[in-house]
Amino acid sequence: MIKSKNQPLISYIITIFNKEKFIKHVIEAVLAQTHEYSFEIILVNDGSIDNSLKLLDRFSKKDERIFLFNQTNKGPPFACNLGLKHARGKYIKFVDGDDILVPNATSNLIQPFLKDTNEPILSFSRNVKTFQKLEISLKKFFEKNKPYINQNKNYIYHENFIQKSLHVSNMNLSCTFFERQTINSFGGCNEKIFCPDYYIELMMSARGPFVESTDLIFYNPIEDKSRISENEGQVLHDLNFALQEFFLVNKEFSKLYGKSSLKRAASRQLNYIKKYYWKEMSFKFLLIYFLSSLKIIAVNEQNFSKTRQAFKDIRFPNGLKY
Repeated sequence: MIKSKNQPLISYIITIFNKEKFIKHVIEAVLAQTHEYSFEIILVNDGSIDNSLKLLDRFSKKDERIFLFNQTNKGPPFACNLGLKHARGKYIKFVDGDDILVPNATSNLIQPFLKDTNEPILSFSRNVKTFQKLEISLKKFFEKNKPYINQNKNYIYHENFIQKSLHVSNMNLSCTFFERQTINSFGGCNEKIFCPDYYIELMMSARGPFVESTDLIFYNPIEDKSRISENEGQVLHDLNFALQEFFLVNKEFSKLYGKSSLKRAASRQLNYIKKYYWKEMSFKFLLIYFLSSLKIIAVNEQNFSKTRQAFKDIRFPNGLKY
């Protein structure tokens, strides 16, 4: 099939690793979006060892708007960046391989960008619901899961979201919508950090206002042990790693928020040790927390690195290590 060469307005980037049971619903949910804008779907298979690649290939061969790219397993940031490399749309909508968008998700998130004033850097929604099992078809799935019907189309404008972002992670990539040129301006996902979401949030929030929708945006499975979010140590480690990398390239924010963020990172590590490995409590973990609490410690890569050393079973993209 000859693929479409027309310039799409929206590029959906769907990253997949061993998601064969979700693929059909995830892609069909994107195809069923209620907007009328031109779009393309970029499928990135991150070295799946199940039946995912075969299913993805079928979709790409029957629709000229769907493009498939395959790579050896390198991890989420590499998969996302491969998708960005091939994206042609003005706007980017990331979708994780088991997230099912509600029909009006895109039309909801694109609206703030179509206004004449106060165009945001990013729009997002934190309204996400879980499901326990897939129905046989997408139609039956939405017949059973109907909360998306009564949407309010309410938006909250955040002029200075960076303060919220530095305090806590607020979203994953599937929650977001933004211009391709914005994420490309800082090189996309940081390929040293396994979970790319928080780093992207930080880098985006440093560049301008966010607009938050209160409406439901997607469903994801309630218990999928393959999801990165199921590994608490991985998530917490990568939050601290994202802060480290953010302040490394944003010195102006380091002066304003660096010490409080370092304290938060040290506290995150200490709480993790107390919860799971209190018998392994070390003086060095107490020291970094104590010094950061007193704010008498330098905000630099070395000290942020000390807030990542207690986390267990950490994965790094493409086999990278400390």
